[in-house]
Amino acid sequence: MKLRWYWTVKIDDEKISLDTLDNYHKVKRLSKVRKVIDRGDFYCICFTFTGAVGIRNDWVCQKNLITKGTIEEFEKLFEGKFIRKI
Repeated sequence: MKLRWYWTVKIDDEKISLDTLDNYHKVKRLSKVRKVIDRGDFYCICFTFTGAVGIRNDWVCQKNLITKGTIEEFEKLFEGKFIRKI
């Protein structure tokens, strides 16, 4: 069985966007990325906190679904913000 992700993450210039199948769309600046956690098969992109205290706003990006560019290019975008938890 092949699973399909419910959302897509796109990076263009200095922006990162999230689009879901139910038409939710969110755009953030790359400068708002606090850290990127490497979990082996996917990355967890963690943003600086905004809004209510304690509310997390992390996005998941599966490595084998990267369609433009390479993993090396992706990691270079977030150089200095990586935490490896494999």
